Amino acid sequence: MQKKPIRTEADLDAAIDALPIDECREIVKQIATQWYVMRDGTLDLDKELGSAHLETVTQALTSRGIYPTE
Repeated sequence: MQKKPIRTEADLDAAIDALPIDECREIVKQIATQWYVMRDGTLDLDKELGSAHLETVTQALTSRGIYPTE
């Protein structure tokens, strides 16, 4: 995977557009699971998110080359 700098919203859009559709679906599933799914498998639309949830989302993105730079 070639890394291109992601510095703007347009860069981010282009990086996401370049991903295969299956990768996009997988990222959305991972993010939605972190956002809404409780340990028992139920959904909680008001779930409190902590740093562990945000780290998992960050890993889902960065593992596919979506890593903004300064």
